[in-house]
Amino acid sequence: MSVETSLDAGRFALGEAVAEGAEARAAAGAAGRSGFMMFGTAFLEGMSVIIVEIAGARALAPFFGTSLQVWTALITVTLFFLAVGYGLGGLLAKRLRHGTLPTLFGVAGFWLCMYPLLRTPVLNFISGHFPVALGSLVSASLLFGLPLLMLGSVSPVLIQYIDGRRPGAGSAAGRLFFSNTMGGLAGGWLTAFLLIPHSSLRIALVATGVLLLVLALLWSMGAPTALRAAVAVMLVIGIGILLLHKPSRAYTDRLGRPYSLLYSQQSGIGLLQVFEFPHSRQLCINGALQGEMDPKGGIGDDSYIWNSYLLAYAHHPKAKTALILGLGPGSLGTLLHKQGVAVTVVELEPRIEMLARKYFGLPDEVKVVMSDARTFLREDKNKYDLIFLDTYSGETTPWHLLTVEAMTDMKHLLAPGGRLLINTVAYARIESVGLSQQESAIIASFGGGLLYPGISWTPSERAMVNSTLVAGENLKATVGLPPPQENAPAELLQQLLAGERATIAKYPAPTDDRCDLDYADMALRISWRKHIWNRMYPSSLGD
Repeated sequence: MSVETSLDAGRFALGEAVAEGAEARAAAGAAGRSGFMMFGTAFLEGMSVIIVEIAGARALAPFFGTSLQVWTALITVTLFFLAVGYGLGGLLAKRLRHGTLPTLFGVAGFWLCMYPLLRTPVLNFISGHFPVALGSLVSASLLFGLPLLMLGSVSPVLIQYIDGRRPGAGSAAGRLFFSNTMGGLAGGWLTAFLLIPHSSLRIALVATGVLLLVLALLWSMGAPTALRAAVAVMLVIGIGILLLHKPSRAYTDRLGRPYSLLYSQQSGIGLLQVFEFPHSRQLCINGALQGEMDPKGGIGDDSYIWNSYLLAYAHHPKAKTALILGLGPGSLGTLLHKQGVAVTVVELEPRIEMLARKYFGLPDEVKVVMSDARTFLREDKNKYDLIFLDTYSGETTPWHLLTVEAMTDMKHLLAPGGRLLINTVAYARIESVGLSQQESAIIASFGGGLLYPGISWTPSERAMVNSTLVAGENLKATVGLPPPQENAPAELLQQLLAGERATIAKYPAPTDDRCDLDYADMALRISWRKHIWNRMYPSSLGD
């Protein structure tokens, strides 16, 4: 290579570097004239990340549940894609362009706006082919990985913008991460106390996407016209989806049977839905059945509520007071009230009481207290003849209500001769580790108890049944139906009593300090989820 050629190459490289530096400075100057805009952008980006993380977990719940595995998958996806985004943002910061930030916000916002169209086919396919842990990880990656990746790239780029405007990257990073973190805090509170209780996930996520597209449009003012036009088109599409996409309220299940959706709303404990089938009205949380009734004839013969009701009478026929932890549709409280029992129910979610009274006929005389069950157990001074634990949220009983300490709290609220009855889901003919651990907790807190396996109407050993644990002093059941008999299945009590056995401590009892119930019955919960997928069309499991 000649000297002249080498000099020409050097001049070309220097010119290219100067041009790139000039473009970067121009981009920084154009977008960085307002510190308020940059730190405001960081605030909104942090807020958006938290909204995606919390709302994303809610979106997966009807298909995968709310166990520790699901939350771990969401946190893993969030941290992984944000970390990759930070690395990508560092590379982009070296070669800033007018279109860098608009592209990042545009891609993130538009993908979130596609959520209503992507959610059902993605979750339906993944849930049918993967177990809970891996399925929730894959689903979260497909639905939310790209927006999180783009949002993670924003902070390094903003720092470069600020540094180009006023050198001092350390100071810029500190102020930027402060704004970003405060945005995350605001996003958490906004999602928990406004978006989830008073809107749908569809609205929350698409609105977040529209917000990001607005940011993209603002940052594209100095970018090429084609990019501004593309962002504007994506914004119009996003607003259209937000305003025009409405979920159906009429469905058919996989067998072609029609059913309708009477109510659907996110809440503090999950997605609340009331379904109307030809002969049954059902309350579901995150897609899992919590209870049902025939709108014309009351509680059906196959309802698990009869297990608790009949066994309670068999063990304490003279009970006058009852405490129920977990309301559901209120069927148990209604039956006990008709029997003349004064009923107090502890429920965490206010909307559950509204649904129980409006759609399932819960009597006004049944007292409902809004409280966390453990808090109520510690603070209440009353004594009860019967305590029922039936606090399913989706397919899982909150683990902290099944520990030795929780059952000891329940024991302290029992009147002399009182009985604790726990409804739990187990396999019909093979061991359920979670059930065995609950037996150990009863032995540790009460000294012993009785188990009544649920009745299965299918030959499968893995058929899921509602089994009942009974704890108290001097346990002895008597045969006889409580008045009024209503349509109580007369043969059910005898079948339950025939399967009676004493509780056995085969596993260490779960405690507040050590409890692995989320893992113990993972396979059972997967079976439950598959039953849900096979029972109804997945598009009805979210909004």
